[in-house]
Amino acid sequence: LKYSNENIVYTWWIAGVLIQNICINITVFIFFFVILCLIHEFKRIVYLRRQKNNILLYAIECIELFKTLQKGFGTTILITFSYYQIQNIFCTYMSISSLMSMNENPWQNIVLSVCYLTMSAYFMAMLYCITMTAEEAYDALQSLNTPLEKILVHENDFTQREHIKETMRKLEKIRPLNGNGYFNITRETLTSIVSTTVTYLIILLQFR
Repeated sequence: LKYSNENIVYTWWIAGVLIQNICINITVFIFFFVILCLIHEFKRIVYLRRQKNNILLYAIECIELFKTLQKGFGTTILITFSYYQIQNIFCTYMSISSLMSMNENPWQNIVLSVCYLTMSAYFMAMLYCITMTAEEAYDALQSLNTPLEKILVHENDFTQREHIKETMRKLEKIRPLNGNGYFNITRETLTSIVSTTVTYLIILLQFR
């Protein structure tokens, strides 16, 4: 009876941890979904405004809008990327660790390993989506340089030419979306995440 009660308490504790983990992941997913939608909308606005006549004015507006995205999402991106990175390392480690600890019930370990591996793939997929969307938005902003260069070639007014050059310099100085300046969201970020995961995974398996 005592063993049965301890089993029940342990089961409820595991269930509580899983429910809490699910709630956290749903909250983070909602944050990511909102970020993805807003970044994608920015990219759409940039491509639409490239077709307008007053490209210089719209380029300035897009630059300010991109800066707003950077300021607004900097902390959120930093927290969510860090959280997903930690979860990715943990789930990958648990997936391998479950396979290595084959006991009297190997199928249970296999199922557990597959579950952790699926969660790890989910975290990497989310990081991939936000990274590619952010990079595409940044590329869309930088693509405004092309129509500005065409305007600059045909512009004769000195003041207007200086204005165009200043706008182009602002475009060149803008960094990609980042986590409060700690890292830029580019393809190189995904490479760093994978290499960091492998490094910590090797360390954790050595201590196992």
